[in-house]
Amino acid sequence: GREKLFETHPDVVTVLAEECAELVFDLLDGLMWHSQTVIDGQLNVNYYVKELYGDPEKDPNAWLSALATLSLHGPPTLFDHPVCVKLLQCKWNAFGQIMFFGIQSFYCVITILYYAAFVVNDERCGANGIVRLIVGVLAVIAVTSQCILAVSQIRSGLTASVPVSYPDLVNRITCNRLPSEIVVPRTLMNIWNVSRIPAFVMMCYVVFSDTCLTSAEDGMAVRSEHGSTMASLVALIVGLQLLEVFMLNPQVASLMLLIQNLLPDVARTLVLCMIFICAFGGALTVYKAVNFSTLGESVSNLISMLLSLDIGLVEDAGAYGAVLITILVVIIQCAVFNILIAQLVNRTASIAQWSHLMVQKKFAYVCVEMESLLPLHYRIKLFKSMGFDEPLDFEVGDDGPSGGIQELEPASIRSDPKYQPDRILRFTGEASASDPWPSSTITEPGQELEREEDDYQGGAGFD
Repeated sequence: GREKLFETHPDVVTVLAEECAELVFDLLDGLMWHSQTVIDGQLNVNYYVKELYGDPEKDPNAWLSALATLSLHGPPTLFDHPVCVKLLQCKWNAFGQIMFFGIQSFYCVITILYYAAFVVNDERCGANGIVRLIVGVLAVIAVTSQCILAVSQIRSGLTASVPVSYPDLVNRITCNRLPSEIVVPRTLMNIWNVSRIPAFVMMCYVVFSDTCLTSAEDGMAVRSEHGSTMASLVALIVGLQLLEVFMLNPQVASLMLLIQNLLPDVARTLVLCMIFICAFGGALTVYKAVNFSTLGESVSNLISMLLSLDIGLVEDAGAYGAVLITILVVIIQCAVFNILIAQLVNRTASIAQWSHLMVQKKFAYVCVEMESLLPLHYRIKLFKSMGFDEPLDFEVGDDGPSGGIQELEPASIRSDPKYQPDRILRFTGEASASDPWPSSTITEPGQELEREEDDYQGGAGFD
């Protein structure tokens, strides 16, 4: 009934993921079959993932596939299910990994060349000018390709709706006529791409306004203050973008996701610290303590004191000022920071339990993003190469339904909660009306004869 279910309700995964994710587990449980026969420490497992994989001929939009739905709307715990793991493994090994690594290699080359030309040898021209020209050409290619991709996705409908909220005052003035959401291409839903486009635009400006390419004298590059600031900002952005490469490493990816989830707690604590610092800074400014003549100077000095414990500021602040500073240090360092550390420890323990699932979900998103970049004819070729039309054996000589893949899994999966052994007794071979009805007890050759002799001897002894 799998084919009938997806034929009647093609959006069943989307509906369940958005309305009741717990039912998705029941659906995925029904898409597995486990053999009860163990051969050489392994057993066959059938994963019926044809409909979850998505036929590109029927629906070319990769962002409407089941994997895309689960990566966008499903809870991370779904990616601990064997069917999701196998589906993600198929797509990641087929095209996701090599495409992701290829794209990131291109960006890494640009970053390395930029650092070589503008950071390591910033003041040298000569041969370095050629490297800078190469960097500029690659940056133009990167910006052009991103813009072309964004336009093509808008024209083909590969977009996402981003909700927009406005302050109440703005809503009253405009009578709630402002759009509640904006439509953006899918490529701009990736924060790395959003930061990459302006970085490469600035890189083009830095390269083609560089003195090595225009009017360098004595082989030395001279850059304006404005150009130096922009070049520094580009170095910072493209350097941080190298973090995306480490998505290939599950351990580093888990750490990045952990930091991402802890940032809100840190931000709230820093806001609380700034409130204390501003309040005590205002009190020290009114008191006219030395080095605390203005509010800005007071806040700056208090921050530097808290970070480096400047004893000189405490001594020059006077008796009352020293009391205020001491109270602030006790509040920030002994109370707020300790509370933050305890809170981060508790959150780290809870996040660590599902961080690897968040990594799997991120991998799924990357797979869908890479699949949407593939040409349609190549996606169709990959889909046909999976062999979903071939029937999968239950046992030797007993063909089961098609629509999946069969894998040899270690016998240790029998301890998995999702393991459900096949409870059907299968008697393979040719059927004949003259054959006796199969017995539910499997006997070895010769056992039936021994049983008849035992029955005869038992009967004779009874007489």
